[in-house]
Amino acid sequence: MAKLELVIAGHKRSSDRLATSLYPSISDTEQSFQFESNEQTISVLDHAGVEGFTKRLTDRVAGLSTAILATDDNHGLDQLCLQHAFLLTLCGINELIIVVTGLKDTHKAEEAFSTIKSKSALLGWPKVTAVAIGSRGLEPPAWFDGPELTATLRHIQLADFPIDVPLRMPIRRTESDKSLYSGHILTGLIEMGDTLLFSPSNQTARVVALNAIDENESLNSAEAGREVTITLDSDLEFGNAELASHVDNPPLETDVFRARIAGFSSEVLNVDTGYSFYRFGHVIPVSIQSVERVTDDIGLDNIFDATIRASEIIALDPFEICKPTGSLILNDGENFIGAGQINMRGYADQRDLITVRSTNVVRVEHSVTDKHRAKRNGHRGGVLWLTGLSGAGKSTIAIEVEKRLFAAGYQAYVLDGDNVRHGLNSNLGFSPEDRAENIRRVGEVGALFAGAGFITITAFISPYRSDRERARTALPDGFHEVYVKADLEACEKRDPKGLYKKARAGEIPEFTGISAPYEVPKDPELTIDTSDSSVDECAQKLIEHIEHHFVLHDK
Repeated sequence: MAKLELVIAGHKRSSDRLATSLYPSISDTEQSFQFESNEQTISVLDHAGVEGFTKRLTDRVAGLSTAILATDDNHGLDQLCLQHAFLLTLCGINELIIVVTGLKDTHKAEEAFSTIKSKSALLGWPKVTAVAIGSRGLEPPAWFDGPELTATLRHIQLADFPIDVPLRMPIRRTESDKSLYSGHILTGLIEMGDTLLFSPSNQTARVVALNAIDENESLNSAEAGREVTITLDSDLEFGNAELASHVDNPPLETDVFRARIAGFSSEVLNVDTGYSFYRFGHVIPVSIQSVERVTDDIGLDNIFDATIRASEIIALDPFEICKPTGSLILNDGENFIGAGQINMRGYADQRDLITVRSTNVVRVEHSVTDKHRAKRNGHRGGVLWLTGLSGAGKSTIAIEVEKRLFAAGYQAYVLDGDNVRHGLNSNLGFSPEDRAENIRRVGEVGALFAGAGFITITAFISPYRSDRERARTALPDGFHEVYVKADLEACEKRDPKGLYKKARAGEIPEFTGISAPYEVPKDPELTIDTSDSSVDECAQKLIEHIEHHFVLHDK
């Protein structure tokens, strides 16, 4: 006899009525039961109500065949039902049965059901079935001509776990045996002898033993939906929320991403407020970098598009690629704030940026020290990192400051975005990954120039905070971020290179400020507002900053 599972969401009173109809002996406090239907056993998890359902979701309501959304003609598809429907999509459940309970043989009840059924089509689910239940048991009202619930349940299919998709398995060390690693396979297939990549630690190891965790049997392979233990040929050390994959198809790694979030309350998500990101049973601190409210078609009025910054690099996938690793649960420490679908539009996979592949490399120390160079030049070397939108005035200010510093006898040089792309970075395009690599290289080159004693002025849009922070790590003590501030409207009016016009015409994809993000510096060492200042005034402001922080006044 086949064993299937489904979960009940929605309103608690309606789910209780439904549960007792399906299984009369169930008590009000029970949350799970089984009943038999057409030569199959159906296991039911009743988690209707906000608190119970969201807590269950954080522990992964994955692998379930079908979801029932229970409501009545008074509540209809209200905010709670819409939130639960959205949350269920994060679980990868594709079949939704909307059960409207307690309906009477009246025209008013028929109209209410018709409204619910028509609204359900807007949910965007692959398969939605609306079923009417009468006020007594499972018997439908006389006016209902659709499928009965029992007949609908007979056609529930086993959860579909495609194996021709990337392997994703959250992994952890077992408590009983530190040489074993256990995990629940979310998607894909794992086989004996596979070489696995563990993210975000970027370690690899080969599977030398594979066992089913519940039956302790040896396996040659295991597919999505199974809980397994694996023995590896290497002893690995990693933190929380580690994700196993195959080497040739790994998840993305990033500390910033976007998400469409359904809020659980009427509160607006707050920028720079600390939240928690639930990730496979672990908690990762995050903050909201930017947020805007979105109006949708189904009446769920608490939808937000947010840019989220994590406190550490995490492994994830866009939701459309892999639902389990592309979903999001937010918490404010005590309460569930919202759930969302992750996307990476405009942001880079940072894996290659943080992976060190060079081995057997030893640094060579210079006999000429930084102090020697500073004493001869009369100033310390450093990097003045000018960032801002295209047209803000970065290159104009940088070139003017370079001219004045040179005239004053200082060692100064400008690294300009366009100039660098003519040579060093001519092989890079403008994808998020190429933008990030462009800035990584410039950060290292800038640090080398600073090490040679130069006051190095860089003029790059450098739209991502994480990339600018990575550039800072190349020269922690001599890196000064300078925000050349001008709003999009002002920059577009200037448009010195005609790029905004081309971007608006669709000729330049991924153009910063139009179709790609720009992240404003949070705590720059200097801000130069070019909106109502002359080039001379802006250049003088940067000169004064350099004289204060880099020039030796006791030479």
